[in-house]
Amino acid sequence: MIPSERTQVAAGHDLFVSYAHADDEPPGGAARGWVTTLADELSKVLRRKLGGRGATIWMDHQLAANASVAEALRETVGAARTMLLVMSPGYQRSAWCRQELGGFLSGEPGHSGRDNVFLIEIEPVDRDAWPPPLQALKGIRFWQKDFEDPVPRLLGFPTPKLDEDNPYWRKVNELAHLVAECLSREGPGPVAATPQIVLAETTDDLLDSRDAVAAFLRQRGYETLPESDLPRGSEAAYVGALEGALSRVRVFAQLLGPHEGRRPAGSESSFVALQAAQATRVHDRGALEILQWRAPEVEPDRIANPAYRELVSGPFVQAGGLEEFKQQILQVLSRPPAARDPAPPAAPADSGLHVYVNADRADRTIASRIGEALGALGVTAVLSPDPSPEQTPEEIRRAQQEQLESCDGVLIVRDAAPATWIQSQLAFARRLVAPRRRGVWCALLDAAATPTQAVPPNSPSLVTLDPQRPLETGLARFVEGLMAGGGRG
Repeated sequence: MIPSERTQVAAGHDLFVSYAHADDEPPGGAARGWVTTLADELSKVLRRKLGGRGATIWMDHQLAANASVAEALRETVGAARTMLLVMSPGYQRSAWCRQELGGFLSGEPGHSGRDNVFLIEIEPVDRDAWPPPLQALKGIRFWQKDFEDPVPRLLGFPTPKLDEDNPYWRKVNELAHLVAECLSREGPGPVAATPQIVLAETTDDLLDSRDAVAAFLRQRGYETLPESDLPRGSEAAYVGALEGALSRVRVFAQLLGPHEGRRPAGSESSFVALQAAQATRVHDRGALEILQWRAPEVEPDRIANPAYRELVSGPFVQAGGLEEFKQQILQVLSRPPAARDPAPPAAPADSGLHVYVNADRADRTIASRIGEALGALGVTAVLSPDPSPEQTPEEIRRAQQEQLESCDGVLIVRDAAPATWIQSQLAFARRLVAPRRRGVWCALLDAAATPTQAVPPNSPSLVTLDPQRPLETGLARFVEGLMAGGGRG
């Protein structure tokens, strides 16, 4: 049963549905809205999976009327065991939805932004615009966009068709599986599984197939990377973030269609081709297994681009059913890792250096990769603090100042951040670091499509990293400069 009246508020509901009311308006001639229909169908599947009464689901079908009603709703949010969040442009703009999310995350000690929140997308929304606690979550996409579609379509709208092959029902079943698994747990949630596979981003016409593979793996305990969309501002940033993901896994899986899709600005290769090329480089070092798939109806001979035609007919590509490909992935992941993984490299000598890697929130993926590369050079790297919404600008600046006052050098990273961000960060770092360091004290990686002119040319204290060249070479030069400087000025 889905309570719909605020007078029915009671503590301890299993699932609280947080949504924008605009997303639940009944279409013409329908008695219920899309979100209400989903919650009702989800409730039925949960009864089958959990047995007995299934799970109690709370939905608020009324707008906030007065303060006492709002307080009662906050109590209900905080006491719920799990939350289903319906992400959409309307949700992004709703202050009430943000209050519900905050009330849930702060309501009970066992609530966290990952284990107890289930997110579905009903319209494309830029992940960087999601509330920070949710950006690491993998959402279930209830919209579809085939290659020839100019705009996305909402599955099950205006009403879901009773067809077992309808992707709407597959996604309802996956959502119910995840919720039931969470509700069945006793005590704290499990430790997150270590990702073992990169499931490549794909073209729009294969999004549903990719989602099906990801759901198949999740239900068998395998987490996939990338955790969020890779940065698309430039080829260098995209490949850099992909490199970081590939360094953490032992399998790369990719779905290939008849079209290679979009390219980064100024690049001669598509995102699909860039992923395949980088995975091949890692594979050639003996550190990765590659699995690629295409549908039987995709005929390489009919592909005009010779480079993409070669990729689609390459040695790692399996042409067949998607179910067969899923089983192939599972078989590879089920093998003991020791049978394939190379011996770990020797630990680098500790240089004794402490480097502060400063990046805007939008560029934290590439900053993490740089931190890992510095670690391979024996440098202790610390990423800039990720501020919470509750922090004041003064608190954020103070945390940053503490890092700058204790570091041997600072590396400023920019890709998606505005050019003015680099200028302000460089000026702030110069005041705190330059007076106490001789020689090199700062490095700058500007991977944006339009680089800034914030760095003075030929500055002896700054190292500029070229995003078009191997990152490790530039970082080694920066580290050498820090060591040569040797201390305070």
